[in-house]
Amino acid sequence: MGKTDNMIDVLDRLKTGIYVTDLETDEILFMNQRMKAIFQLEHPEGEICYKVLQDHKETPCEFCPKKKLMQSKDRDGYIIWKEHNTKLDKDFENYDCLVTWLDGRKAHLQQSLDITDSVELNRMASLDDLCQVFNRRAGKELLRQTLNKAKQEKENVQLVLLDVDNLKIVNDQYGHREGDFLLKTLTSVLKEQLQGSDFMFRLGGDEFVIVSTAMDEKQIAHFMYKEMQHVQQLKKTYHKDYEMSYCYGIYTVTWDDTLDIDDIIANADDIMYKQKLRIHKTRMAERENPFRHEKEHKEEFHFDSNLLYDALLNSTDDFIYICDMKSGIFRYSPAQVKLFGLPQEIIENPLPLWKKIVHPKDWERFYKSNMQIGENQMDYHSVEFRAKTVEGEYIWLKCRGQLMRDEYGEPSIFAGIMTQLDRQNKIDPLTHLLNRQEFDKAGAQKLKDRAIETLSVVVLDIDDFKNVNELYDRSFGDMVLKATSQLIQSSLPGNASLYKLDNDQMGVLIENAQANEIQEMYQILQRQLLHQQLQERFQCVIQISAGCAISISKQQDFQELYTFADYALQLAKNKGKNRLCFFEPQILENKLRSLDILRSLRECIAENYRGFSVAYQPLIETSSGRMMGVEALMRWNGGNLGFVPPIEFIPVMEENGMIETMGLWVLEQAMHACKKWMAVEPEFSVSVNVSALQILKGDFQEKVKQRMDALAFPSKNLILELTESNTVGNMQIIQDMFDDLRSQGVRLAMDDFGTGYSTLENLKKGVSDVVKIDQAFVKDIQKSEFDVLFIQFIIAICHCVDIQVCLEGIETVEELDFVSDLELDYYQGYLFGKPVNEEEITKRLIEEKTMDE
Repeated sequence: MGKTDNMIDVLDRLKTGIYVTDLETDEILFMNQRMKAIFQLEHPEGEICYKVLQDHKETPCEFCPKKKLMQSKDRDGYIIWKEHNTKLDKDFENYDCLVTWLDGRKAHLQQSLDITDSVELNRMASLDDLCQVFNRRAGKELLRQTLNKAKQEKENVQLVLLDVDNLKIVNDQYGHREGDFLLKTLTSVLKEQLQGSDFMFRLGGDEFVIVSTAMDEKQIAHFMYKEMQHVQQLKKTYHKDYEMSYCYGIYTVTWDDTLDIDDIIANADDIMYKQKLRIHKTRMAERENPFRHEKEHKEEFHFDSNLLYDALLNSTDDFIYICDMKSGIFRYSPAQVKLFGLPQEIIENPLPLWKKIVHPKDWERFYKSNMQIGENQMDYHSVEFRAKTVEGEYIWLKCRGQLMRDEYGEPSIFAGIMTQLDRQNKIDPLTHLLNRQEFDKAGAQKLKDRAIETLSVVVLDIDDFKNVNELYDRSFGDMVLKATSQLIQSSLPGNASLYKLDNDQMGVLIENAQANEIQEMYQILQRQLLHQQLQERFQCVIQISAGCAISISKQQDFQELYTFADYALQLAKNKGKNRLCFFEPQILENKLRSLDILRSLRECIAENYRGFSVAYQPLIETSSGRMMGVEALMRWNGGNLGFVPPIEFIPVMEENGMIETMGLWVLEQAMHACKKWMAVEPEFSVSVNVSALQILKGDFQEKVKQRMDALAFPSKNLILELTESNTVGNMQIIQDMFDDLRSQGVRLAMDDFGTGYSTLENLKKGVSDVVKIDQAFVKDIQKSEFDVLFIQFIIAICHCVDIQVCLEGIETVEELDFVSDLELDYYQGYLFGKPVNEEEITKRLIEEKTMDE
């Protein structure tokens, strides 16, 4: 097989579609297998590209970037663009450049990535389903971008917070369908009148935000007043019995405003609330009630309110309370007085009493919710809190209440109920599964049941569910969790019961099942989950890890059995996720080992990082053969545990929230050392590994900047390394943060390149300055043509976009000889030096400098 065939073979193995056309004739010279499969073509070579890849196209595509590439001064440049292909009704992200093809012809190369699911998901995730305006997450992100642009251009932004009037009353009196009509109608009228880049999003419930850069303060005020008049006329147009109106507040965000987005919205909300009060007082003065029905024959219903109160007390286990809003006097039920030690049933100003009863950590939430009623900000009250009984025990309560107004709109009666959650709350409100308490209760009962020979506990956990919430929003995450729980429920056999546990975990209790049956159940679940994703075109991959423990005796404690299943789940996560692991004694030994490591880590960190050190492995510049940098590697001597490998202690740090502290400590040590080396070689750099958990904290780049400033460390001498596998699913977050650091001069290296899922996509995103090819491609390089061709291919692509390439894991002279002609920028491996302490690096650097002189 010649080099040409080898290159074709490499391109055919790629997961993205690639095709090459003659620059002058548009004849297809080559198309890889992936592209042929996408377009269902067998032998497209020799055909004209636009005739076979587009729908009924007889002339060159007007959107083809070929002309731009030919006109560009940078003939090695590339263009990234998006296309909706009408023939397939699919969306693609294309990467185009000019190349010299294998036969010497000038050619146009296009790499196409199918992003149809991503486009559809972004659309679905960005819009509010009901009103078809941006949802809260997408709207706030677009607002953030608008404010940043306005700040750069020194322009003001007008922000309007809009609140639809009387939505709750419309829902209660006419039904939620009518409430939905009201929201859709009002938002449609406003959205259609917005101009240019102005936009609208739903903040939540009946609140919306309008953002305008096209109008100044006077223009936006005129616009909102005019549209409000228009909206009020819709009552007649649609023959409605209720008023159609809204209140709004306008806040001008000046270009030098330093408030964050939430504070800006809060300011607009304050202005809106003042307008709402003005309108409320006006209506009260005019004695207007937009929801009053005038009926000729109105039958009145009279009853004794005291008898009604007594009947309610005797018919419920909940606590009933009533407040006269005119006097501020509360009445509590006798059971409530007895349980919490209240002085009597009728109490004036009871808040000081409740402050002694409500748990200190819940007081602020409880107080704020009550003040919203007392200060006429809310008509409905719902809050969960812990309250101390006369026996000194805290119990969870859910308090719900409704404010009723008199004929003038003034607060009259506030009444509601308090429910003991431990007594009533058996069902998870989102998934409608039995909750954790019921899981524990059922598990303990089943273990004692003589009819059940073995009880298996399976703990299920959605892999990387936190990323779903962070990358989309909580409502989308809730939808995924609810759909997944329904699918699991429908997949279980008759001897299995499903429960909702903490966070995104679910528990299954299986009666009289063998390990192979449980394994089969899990595989069926995996297939069902994959089928649902293909059917519903989810862009985020939903996978489930599971841990199982099977009872061995009737005397076994259920909590112990659950703990063993949880340990097995942790093993499944550590082994790569998306798998089922069964508990075995070795897992417990490993867990105890992890607990020993955790205990020792906490002690060492608390004792000024006792036992920790940093080793440095040389990075060799291929052009000069000199050591021009090092990679900083954390090392730890755990005292009685001895030297603990990083592969053991780093996962424990990540699981227990220590990695951020230790990562910053390594960063500081590395910069301290590098400053000394820079005195010998000013261009000397240090690479520091970064955990994805550090980046996802949100303030990572600020902490890096703070430490560079404190040490007066030049940013150009710092390289941050992130493994490629950690970038999958987190690309946008990572890119935003590193764009910020790059603007300061810090470089980024993508470590272990080639082992992740979407290598070429990562290169196209341009996240890294240096690519470090994983040592797996060096191991068999002397007998693997594919490894050589892969490395050549990556080098060519990286150099095309100004990315330097380092090959890791070179351990022998033979391996070095084999790769010496591959135009690499850096080498790293034991052949050039194992990780050593700071002094050894200093000594070697001085020796090399002396030899050069």
